[in-house]
Amino acid sequence: MEELNVEDAGWPFVIVRAPITPPLARAAALHEPLGGLFARRDKFGFVFDTRGSGVPDAKVRKALAESRRAHHDNFKRYVTAGATVVDSAVMK
Repeated sequence: MEELNVEDAGWPFVIVRAPITPPLARAAALHEPLGGLFARRDKFGFVFDTRGSGVPDAKVRKALAESRRAHHDNFKRYVTAGATVVDSAVMK
């Protein structure tokens, strides 16, 4: 499976692209590539670009939400602003 593409050349502004909707087996680990950003221990903002990645089913959405909750403290501590870009009316 393709991983998240984390573009941090414009630090502290980061663009994160999700190339595909992860299968359920990988959804729980989707946020792992963000660990390097949190390891900097510096505040940053990001855009999460999901265009073209498809619409996850209910089980994958639940696993993604649980993965996000597992990293809640890091998101709260280091992320000053974030936005998600979607191209699906269902996801909006």
